[in-house]
Amino acid sequence: MAMKCPRCNALRERDDTPCVCGQPATRSSWGLPVAPVQQQQQPKPTLQASISESVSHESRSDSSGISGLSGPRLQAAVIFVILLVLIGGLLVYAGCDVRTAVYAACTFIFGSSVICAAVFNWNWFFDQGKTEHLVDLFGKSGLRIIHILLGIIFIGLGGWLLQYEGYLQKWF
Repeated sequence: MAMKCPRCNALRERDDTPCVCGQPATRSSWGLPVAPVQQQQQPKPTLQASISESVSHESRSDSSGISGLSGPRLQAAVIFVILLVLIGGLLVYAGCDVRTAVYAACTFIFGSSVICAAVFNWNWFFDQGKTEHLVDLFGKSGLRIIHILLGIIFIGLGGWLLQYEGYLQKWF
């Protein structure tokens, strides 16, 4: 059982050895009613944890995960990848080569997400450090109109790509 020295607060493993500061070995010679100090046992880590504990632990750590992607941005990235796989897979199933299907799917998804961000006024899309000077220059409503036009251009680019490769003529 560990004991605490009253002079230097050092812990000693055994009662019969003097402290490093020179204090005598026995408690009775100290003149104080000092109870032996129990070493606090650390709780052993278990593999079981509740969902709320794991979520709160993940939300506290800033360095874990993909930097810059959190909350709605992460959700948008996951939705983008899912839609890319679905639309690209449908285009490949319909007869497109993989490269053309991926390019067309990316332009369709990017254009539609930019239009949705402008129409639904997603703050996380417009309130970034990189777009602050554009918001100052055009205003938020002007920037939303520009994003709608850019989304239409990207969707048209995907359609043009499919038409250029000859897939729209095959399907219609």
